[in-house]
Amino acid sequence: HASTDDSNSNEPIMQQALDFNRSITTAQLLFNEGASCDNVGLSPRMIPLGDHNCDNSDWKWAGLAPYGNKVFYAPHHAPSVLVVDGESEEIRSIPCPLEGKKKW
Repeated sequence: HASTDDSNSNEPIMQQALDFNRSITTAQLLFNEGASCDNVGLSPRMIPLGDHNCDNSDWKWAGLAPYGNKVFYAPHHAPSVLVVDGESEEIRSIPCPLEGKKKW
């Protein structure tokens, strides 16, 4: 069992856990065991798009809609809706039957 006490460190244990693997499951376990959320924050980071980065144009997606642990990005110039799973960081796309630019 890991200690939830962060009094011996300058950085809260919750912050250490989130920085290590960014797992909400780990953070939830620590919280359930009494770990403090004081002075904890997430720093932004890039998630590589891999094959979903279809070309080098700007404004592939514009606008988003969160639903559960996923975020759906509306295609602007991209040929698909981009879906990002916030927990697993899995990236996938849903083909869009519309062609051209400035879809939404």
